[in-house]
Amino acid sequence: MKQALKWVKLFILILLPLICVILINLFGDSANFFHLNTSEKVADSILEGKTTYILGAPNGRLIKKALIEKMPDEVDTIVIGPSISMCINKEVAGTDSFYNLSVESGNYYDIFALFGLLELNNKKYNRVILCTDFDFFNKGKTATSMTRVFSPYYNYMFSLINHNNEPFANNIFEKNLSKQTREALNQLVSIQYFQPSFKIAYQLIRDKGNRVGIITDENAFKHFYFESDASWVYEESYILRTADFVINDSKTYNWDPLCAPDEHLSEEVKSNFSLLMEYLQAKNIKIDIYISPLAPSLYDLFDHSSRPLLREAESFVNDYANKNNMRVIGSYSPYKYGLTDADFYDSRHLRREKLSVFDFR
Repeated sequence: MKQALKWVKLFILILLPLICVILINLFGDSANFFHLNTSEKVADSILEGKTTYILGAPNGRLIKKALIEKMPDEVDTIVIGPSISMCINKEVAGTDSFYNLSVESGNYYDIFALFGLLELNNKKYNRVILCTDFDFFNKGKTATSMTRVFSPYYNYMFSLINHNNEPFANNIFEKNLSKQTREALNQLVSIQYFQPSFKIAYQLIRDKGNRVGIITDENAFKHFYFESDASWVYEESYILRTADFVINDSKTYNWDPLCAPDEHLSEEVKSNFSLLMEYLQAKNIKIDIYISPLAPSLYDLFDHSSRPLLREAESFVNDYANKNNMRVIGSYSPYKYGLTDADFYDSRHLRREKLSVFDFR
């Protein structure tokens, strides 16, 4: 009897809480590790012309992959780049035939992967607004695990522009994605993962809602969401940030992973950039390069003398564009456009409504 009570106590004190954590993490799943089908649901909703939200952190790469696979075979304009270009929308671009394909933390490899996906799916577009931030030119040192999952797509694009004609192996993507999902299993017992997952689980139960839904009143919605053109709208907490937040964020910004001291443009990246531009122009695609400005506080704190990558990236892009009939929109300097810290969400992300200072049309 005592032995039985011992096991009951063990179950109540250890196993039962552990089971609860696992179930909440699996059901709430704040990073959508275990609900991969939500990405296709978001893409489907966007393509139906609906303003769409997703609970938890969206996997932007999977969403944009699904969007590329299912979007119309011909569109006028697309945007490709990292998060600093995710807010560009059809009103700013001046066309209703438009999709924003940018992804969060997008880097060198992500950009080539997105172009690879477009090629594999035979999508045609007349114009691309391409945001190559300065860290694009350090060869993707900030590549995420999800970036590596997409290796078949960027390797395919590298093969195309270098005329290697290597066949595409889709099974590698499936294997990579399966491996990442398996690696995420340790999150099931994570207390840190439990906290945000519990909030989502509670919201799902309370509202009897879905992980993916349609927004009918954008003004009353406080969460982040996608517009019907796949552009991004930040949540209320971002919108309410003040200039003081931007100033403090600038003071703590970590440059080293993106733009290390004495780091210069990668010759390999410059070569592949040039080959990509030649490939697109050979298909009569108009190319606009977007350089997103830094917040004034961050720009002022940046050591331009010891970190040449920023200056070199802007100079290289402008020189290349001038020689090859391309347009450059923007600059890293916010002062060229009269921008203040209050015009930013944080040290790097310009407010959506301030994109109108640039001529994207």
